[in-house]
Amino acid sequence: MIAMKYYTSTTEFNCGIDLHARQMYVCVMDRDGKKLVHTNIRNNDFEFFLKLVGPYRHDLTVCCECMFGRYFRWAFGEAAVVAKRDAVLGPLAQRLEARMGGNKFKATTVLAIKLARAVYFMLKNKTAFDPERLVAALSKN
Repeated sequence: MIAMKYYTSTTEFNCGIDLHARQMYVCVMDRDGKKLVHTNIRNNDFEFFLKLVGPYRHDLTVCCECMFGRYFRWAFGEAAVVAKRDAVLGPLAQRLEARMGGNKFKATTVLAIKLARAVYFMLKNKTAFDPERLVAALSKN
């Protein structure tokens, strides 16, 4: 199982949005995890969204996940397929596949996500890609 780090909010309310090209799924929860809003907003109606979260805006953290844009999902998926042929990353990909019960698609998706995160930090820190560092970081999980 891959460990995930979660953000700990200091606000009273938290809003998670799963954004798609034509709709968004919105969930607002209080600090105790009680769902206050849980709905699908068709046509990404931002004005409706603002009305929906209006009562909570005074103390609200909003987090959005979106993968519908700028061909990144496809590009990192392709990068993961190529990375599986690499001498360093190949064994990592095999371990991921074994952890996921032989599900190659899921393992490739996880590898793509890890590559995307590595690229983010490479750009942020202005460093070169180091496959050994990626493998070491994932081996800790």
